[in-house]
Amino acid sequence: MLQAGLSRPPSSNFSTYLALEWALAQMWDRFQQAASKLSTLGVLCIARSSDSAVNVRVERQSMLACGLRISFGSIREDRLVMTFVWPGAAGERADGWATAERDPEARQPRLRYVDVASGGPGSIVTADGLLALLWAKIIDHLALGR
Repeated sequence: MLQAGLSRPPSSNFSTYLALEWALAQMWDRFQQAASKLSTLGVLCIARSSDSAVNVRVERQSMLACGLRISFGSIREDRLVMTFVWPGAAGERADGWATAERDPEARQPRLRYVDVASGGPGSIVTADGLLALLWAKIIDHLALGR
C-alpha cells in the first residue's frame, strides 16, 4: 500500500523511480480527498492503492461509470501508465503515461504527461497538475452521461 503521508518529494539524489512513486502516492491521497465531491453528481468514487498502482472506480447506481488505473508500466520502465476503462469499451489500453524529470528550480519533481489521444510531446505538470488533468477526464465523461 502506498504511503499517503509522503509529503516530501525525493531529495537532491534524484531518482526517476522514487519521483514517480512519490507522485503516485500524492495522486492516491488527492483522489481519496476528492472522491466525496463526486457524490454531487450522484456517483460513488472508490480509490484504492497497492505498492505500484492506484485504482479509481466510479460507480453510478452500483454500475461502473468509469475507471482509472495509474500504475508503473513495469519494473524496467520509469513511467506511470494511465488506463481509463469506460462501460462498453473493448479491452484496456494505455491512454497516456508520465515520466519524471528533475526541475532544479522547483521543490518537487515535474512530470511529463503524454496523452495518447492528443499526441504531441506532452505537457510538463506537477503531481497535482496531473491529477487535475485525469480528474477532468473523469468529470467530462460523467457530465456527458456516458
